[in-house]
Amino acid sequence: MTTTIEISGWLEEQLERLVEIGLYSTKSEAVRDAIRRFIETLDMPSIALKLYRMKGISLGLAAEIANKTYEEMITYMITKGIIPELGEPDINALLKQYKILMDRRRSNTTFIVDYSTLSLMYHTGLVDYIDKMENSKFYIPSQLLYSLHLLNIKRLVLYKSKSNTKIFTVKSLNRKINSSSVKRQGITLYEYEAIMLARELNSILVSEDIRVRRKARDNGVEAVSSLAIILNLRDLGILKGSSLVDIVERAKSYPIAIPLELEI
Repeated sequence: MTTTIEISGWLEEQLERLVEIGLYSTKSEAVRDAIRRFIETLDMPSIALKLYRMKGISLGLAAEIANKTYEEMITYMITKGIIPELGEPDINALLKQYKILMDRRRSNTTFIVDYSTLSLMYHTGLVDYIDKMENSKFYIPSQLLYSLHLLNIKRLVLYKSKSNTKIFTVKSLNRKINSSSVKRQGITLYEYEAIMLARELNSILVSEDIRVRRKARDNGVEAVSSLAIILNLRDLGILKGSSLVDIVERAKSYPIAIPLELEI
């Protein structure tokens, strides 16, 4: 993509002088170098953190702006004394999410999983249990595959459970996504696609990011955290004992917020 910049007056005179003395071959080269030097002076992680705190952008978008992986951004935020808004700290909100799963238990249920949940499921080992949920299918948005951290995401997407079952299927929207418009909403392309897929397919969005779930509900989409799925697996007898405790402890270390009143 080419960007046109109009420069006149004193700035143009200075650029012409730089070309005349041979420092640059053209004014365009001088402008490119000036922009590059300016961008190199910016502390993008700090800018991303400021936008997260003051503008309410998602953690995924903050990571993109900071040019960090999702997990690296979490670590960076914690070192700055900021706890990411992940999980579900409110017991009543969690129970409402659990009810969403209960209401759909007897029918075929599709879940759209965003990166926050994909990462958490792998980190905790929850991914080895969700294939035991009957009548359930798990999809991920295709925009995830265009991420800068392609290899790590592909590893998660192609992951097979202990029963050698492929868990996730890639799903795409049948329309073009306007990147600028989406990011002005404070979310990433893959988070937007996940929300829109859930709406089109009448699916449940699974996201650990409280802000993404709020955005989903604003678009008429039912959204839950992995904690609701863990409760569902517990009540089905699929997840229990030390395995249950281990997954919950791993989730806390990710870290995601868990209600103090929650009994596991």
